[in-house]
Amino acid sequence: LCGWDKTQSITHCSISGTIMSGCPMAMLRTRAGLGRADAALKHAHRRCPFLKRNPDVLEGGSSGGLSDGDPSRRVMTRVQPEAMKLLASRCPVMAPVIHSPAVKLGHDSLTKAVIQTAHTELMTSTAVKGHQTCPGLDTPPRCPVTNTIQYPNAAKCPYAHSSDGGTTTAVVPQAFDYRAKFSELITRKKEDASYRVFNTVRRNAELHPIARYYDQNWQDDKSSQEQAEGPPRDKDVEVWCSNDYLSMSMNSELVKTVTDVVIKEGVGSGGTRNISGNNYHHEKLEKELAELHNKEAALIFTSCFVANDAILSSLGSLLPNCIYYSDSSNHASMIQGIRNGRSEKRIFRHNDVAHLDELLSMDDPSVPKIVAFESVYSMCGTIAPIEQICEVARKHNALTFIDEVHAVGLYGKTGAGVAERDGLMDHVDILSGTLAKAYGTLGGYIAGPRELVDVVRSYAPGFVFTSSLPPMIAAGATKSIELLKGETGTTLRADHQRKSARMISMLEKIGIPVLPTQSHIVPVAVGDARICKSISDELLREHDMYVQSINFPTVPRGSERLRITPGPRHTDEMIDRFVDALAQVWAAHGLDFMPNVEDRADDRDDDLSME
Repeated sequence: LCGWDKTQSITHCSISGTIMSGCPMAMLRTRAGLGRADAALKHAHRRCPFLKRNPDVLEGGSSGGLSDGDPSRRVMTRVQPEAMKLLASRCPVMAPVIHSPAVKLGHDSLTKAVIQTAHTELMTSTAVKGHQTCPGLDTPPRCPVTNTIQYPNAAKCPYAHSSDGGTTTAVVPQAFDYRAKFSELITRKKEDASYRVFNTVRRNAELHPIARYYDQNWQDDKSSQEQAEGPPRDKDVEVWCSNDYLSMSMNSELVKTVTDVVIKEGVGSGGTRNISGNNYHHEKLEKELAELHNKEAALIFTSCFVANDAILSSLGSLLPNCIYYSDSSNHASMIQGIRNGRSEKRIFRHNDVAHLDELLSMDDPSVPKIVAFESVYSMCGTIAPIEQICEVARKHNALTFIDEVHAVGLYGKTGAGVAERDGLMDHVDILSGTLAKAYGTLGGYIAGPRELVDVVRSYAPGFVFTSSLPPMIAAGATKSIELLKGETGTTLRADHQRKSARMISMLEKIGIPVLPTQSHIVPVAVGDARICKSISDELLREHDMYVQSINFPTVPRGSERLRITPGPRHTDEMIDRFVDALAQVWAAHGLDFMPNVEDRADDRDDDLSME
């Protein structure tokens, strides 16, 4: 009667009391005809979007006459007209039909005419509104037949048809255009100047920070024949934005270690550690990391983004009623981990210990709490007041989690980070770090109490179901840590800090606005996405200097910047040339020369923050 395929299993409608085929509203499926009503009612309660939200209609005495005297046998074939009307009046789909002047309800009139009127009432004048407004359906609205908000299969749904002179016509929206939607999203990025173009650069281990740049746009504009007849337009450029801070990826001892392991053990790890087991180099690296940070245990991951997400999401989901307190400038990986933990969160102003204390004081002292922050903030160069944050956290019985990604290898006597430099390693409960920046390899890790690390190892999907680091990478990372713990690290760290200080001093001297950094990172404030990209392009095109423009969502809109990272291999002459080139491009864009400016990192965009 609903227009459904009559070959489907026989079903029985709890509203009309008639046998119907495939009605999505309140169907009572029985494989042997009508069967026992008890099972049918239970099935209706599970399937009907109205009955499952209104279980009282199934109870004896309030079932509108469903019972025939025996509560255990509620047989729908004997439903009286009054009971039918009562049930229908409660149904959000059929109720409008009852009150429609076009329908006269009688003993046997809840048939095809009623259903066709329901089609007309609910789906003709407002084709999708019937689905969207029905309180019996889920929120957001989902059709019980198509189970999709877009309704591409509306032709199959009995409530997506209309009646016109006895002719049933399907109301079928156009199929969703995926390509058009994707194009719209990319166009939006290009229009607000947040679209990113990744330059093609080939690094040179012997000449670093000199690299080979390939103008991909020029190649894309040329025909295949033109590209084949002549070499692509490429050139050597100076790289000023690498996170290979100490150029350790080029270190000869490190390269030899990786090469030896590749020859002996191959390239890959063989899969997850859950399946392939712990590789010897994995265990050696984790032991090295635990000793480096003076912690009981450590665990390595394929990246520190994965590590942060794994530990923060796991703790948030496993600790009952856990609350996170997160610095407003925390990295996207920490924000993602806290979101995935689905715990409550509080956001304190960047490096504002008093605000953190205030937020902690407002919550129940008996619930678990985690204060999450970074040591060095990579986009502004500020350093966290670790000691004060840890004191406030202990005062409120909160764990501390610190991300030392942009500090490990670079600070402290052995390169363990800012916490080591300040003598605070024992104050921090949990930390994360990377092997892909100062250590010049790949991967991330956490370190902390043995029991906590074992919990993450056992529960975090980001660890359990992810292929482990290749043995050559683990061996290379171990070698890099060993080198940076010793004299090599002491020399490189000192030179690195000196080069950064020289760059900052020279830029400030000529009035280039450097944000108030406390670290090796040199952020130059521009404040406009298009201008920032244009400056970056001109430095690359006219001066053979590559420094990437930084825009949303890495930083809030209106705080776009150049992020400069001079390293030990940048000579003083290179720094002088870069400052001169930037000054020329700065003036050509009509920008003011001024003293260093305040960062707007706390003015987080809604899309970037955790709110």
